[in-house]
Amino acid sequence: MKAKVQNTETVEEKNYMITCAEKRERNPDALKGPIHKNKECCQWSGECGDLKKCTQSYCEKEAHSSDVYKRSDFQF
Repeated sequence: MKAKVQNTETVEEKNYMITCAEKRERNPDALKGPIHKNKECCQWSGECGDLKKCTQSYCEKEAHSSDVYKRSDFQF
């Protein structure tokens, strides 16, 4: 008589969805300047469906002229 062995695989749920703030916390050198802290992104490329990877361009806040230049720079 042959014993029937069932193959039991453990499927580990991997959740790579994080926020830009979590990305900066895990790797402080990865994101520079002001970022969208609560914006969700994917830690690894292609692991979160259509969600974008946590890159600088995805997480950074758009710079406004007031963020870059001082008002006094434009006084002639």
